[in-house]
Amino acid sequence: MASSVTPDWGDFSYRWSLPAAIVVAVVLGMGVVFSDTLDVMVSTWSKYEYFYYGHCFLIVPISAWFIWSKRRQLARITPSPEYRVLGLILPAGFAWLLAYLAELPVAQQAALIACLILVVWLILGTRVAKTLAFPLGFLFFALPVSTESLLPFLMEFTADFTVFLVRISGFEVVQNGTSFLIGNHRWVVVELCSGNLYLALIITVGVLFSYLAATSWRRRLMLVGFTLTIPLISNVVRTYLIVLTFELDVPQLGPLKEHEIFAEVGFWLVVATLFLLGFLVRKPHKKNRESDNILPDRPVGKPVPQQAGSFITAGLTALTAVLIWPGLASAIDRVEPESSLIPRTALQNLGGVNGWQGFIDLSTDSFAETEVPVDAKFHRLYGNGRQLVFLYVCQYHRLTKCMSEMQHMQYVMTQANGDGKTGRPIHRRIRLGERTLEVVQDQIKDGQGSVLSWHWYRYGSRSNANRALAQLWEVWSRLSNGRQDVAMIILSTDRVKDRTRGEQVLQSFAESMLVEIEAAFVKSHRPTGE
Repeated sequence: MASSVTPDWGDFSYRWSLPAAIVVAVVLGMGVVFSDTLDVMVSTWSKYEYFYYGHCFLIVPISAWFIWSKRRQLARITPSPEYRVLGLILPAGFAWLLAYLAELPVAQQAALIACLILVVWLILGTRVAKTLAFPLGFLFFALPVSTESLLPFLMEFTADFTVFLVRISGFEVVQNGTSFLIGNHRWVVVELCSGNLYLALIITVGVLFSYLAATSWRRRLMLVGFTLTIPLISNVVRTYLIVLTFELDVPQLGPLKEHEIFAEVGFWLVVATLFLLGFLVRKPHKKNRESDNILPDRPVGKPVPQQAGSFITAGLTALTAVLIWPGLASAIDRVEPESSLIPRTALQNLGGVNGWQGFIDLSTDSFAETEVPVDAKFHRLYGNGRQLVFLYVCQYHRLTKCMSEMQHMQYVMTQANGDGKTGRPIHRRIRLGERTLEVVQDQIKDGQGSVLSWHWYRYGSRSNANRALAQLWEVWSRLSNGRQDVAMIILSTDRVKDRTRGEQVLQSFAESMLVEIEAAFVKSHRPTGE
C-alpha cells in the first residue's frame, strides 16, 4: 500500500521558487566572473581525440538530471541558509587564487567547483546539501584530470600481460621492458596503447553506474573497485588481439584502423561488463520508495513564510565570498610590472670561455605567438667549433609562457609537426666541477636526429629543477609584491645524432658558461651602490 504522505506541489513551489532563483542567479554570476577558468576547462574537453575528455560535456546535464530526480525529497525540505559554510567558501576561494597565481588550470577548476557546491550549501542549508550530495559531487568528474603520470605503469602492465597471453598462445616471445620480439616482428607498447585515453571515461561511467545500480555504499564501493581493474584487463585484451591478428596472418585493415576498431570493441566490452556487474550487485528496492517514507519537516499544506530577505542576504554573502578572489587576482595583475628586467647587457657580454662564443641574439625573433615581453627574456646562439647551444633565459611571472615559447622553438628546429616525437622528461643530477645541478632533460626526435635540452629554475640564490618549489616562490613573490620573479634557464642543442652526443655538448657548455651566467644574475640583484 502506498504511503499516504504526498507532496503538496503548491507548497513546494511557494517554498522553493525564491531560493532556487537566487541559487541560479548566483551560479550564473560565478560563471560570468570565472569565464576564463570555464573557457580553459571546456577547451580542454574538446582538445583530445578518442575518449579522453569528451565525456565531460555530459557531466553537467547528468548532474542536473540527478537534481531533478531528487524533487520528491526536496519537496519535504524547507530550505534555510547555513552561514557556517562561509568558513569553507573562503579557503576554497583562496585556493583558486593560489592556483591562478601558480598557473594550475585544473586546480583552479577544482576550486571553482568546490565554491559552487559550497554556495548551494550556504544558501539552501545542510539538509538540502545532504540530499544533493551525489549530484553536486559528481560535478568534479568534469575536471580534465591528466592520467599521464600513470602512463609508465599502464604501459608496463599492458606489455607484461600481453606477453603472458601471447606465450600461452604458443608463441616464443623475448621481452625488453615495454617492447617484445615475436620472431622477426618487434612490438612496442607506446602511450596510445596504454589505455589511458578512455581511463577517465570508464571510471566516470563506473561511479555513475554504481550509484544507479547499487543501493548500499558497500556494494557501490565494490563496483567502483571493479571499475578500476576492468579497463586494465580490457586494454590488455585489445593489445593481445592486435598482436594475434598480425601473427596469425589474419587479413588486416591497416594498423591504425585495427587500433581504432579494437579500441571501440574494448570500450563497449567494458561498458557491458559494468552492466553485468551492476546487475549482480544490485539490491532490489522496497515496494515503497524511500523518498515516500520521509516525513515533511513541516505539516503539508501549511506554507512557510518565504523570508525573502534571509535568502537574498545569503545569496549576496555567498557571491561576495567567492568574487573577492578574482578581484584580488585582477588587482595583483594590475599593480605588478609587465616583467622583471633580466641582466641583458651582462649576458650579452658573455663569451670567449673555453672556446664558446656568442653568435646570434634571437630574443626579438618570434618563434611563436607568446606573451613573453622581449625585456623578460634572453635568447642567444652559442658555438664552439661544430657544437651549437641555444641559451634561453626567461624571468617572467608566467613560467608556462616561457616554457611554451621554448618548446615551440624546438619543434620548429625538428620540424616536429611532421614526424617529431617528444620523449618523457628525465630528472637528472649533473656534475659540474665541485657542484651538482638538478635539471630536467627533454628530447625531441625526428627522422634526422634529436634536439636535447636541459632546463631548471633559479630563484633567490637557489637553482633546482623542482617546478613545484619554483611555483610556490612565484606565488609568494606575486602575493608579497616582492617582484623577484623566478628565472627559467634552458640549454638546448641544435639537431644532434643521438642523446649521448647531445648530453656531451650541454655538459661542455654548462661547465664553461654556467658560473658566468649565474654571476650576471647575482650582480643584477645587488642594491645600487654595492
